[in-house]
Amino acid sequence: MNNLTIQENGKKVTLNTVKAFARRNFDKLYIRIGREFDGMIDGSVFNDDLSFYPVNLSDKFKDDHLLGIEGAWITSNRNWTGVYEDAFYKGFEVSNCCVRFFLVIKKSI
Repeated sequence: MNNLTIQENGKKVTLNTVKAFARRNFDKLYIRIGREFDGMIDGSVFNDDLSFYPVNLSDKFKDDHLLGIEGAWITSNRNWTGVYEDAFYKGFEVSNCCVRFFLVIKKSI
């Protein structure tokens, strides 16, 4: 796994980078939730499932949930963004006080 805050083209990864990536690749986008908010403990819990799944559109909380993708929560500040790449997928990672998720596409072989 490669977590970098700088893309190959030398530009810094921002939320706008992630949003543009999601818009351009929505039909082939996958998500993995690494950590999510649990209201029962009023904190984040780690997700043991390391699989990537095709994204689902979300109408719920559309204003707070800026990407419109289930599981892709973005807070108003303090979002950490980075590049993600493994043997099969490439894309971006976003982490904040509520969640950590990966938005990726399959690598072309």
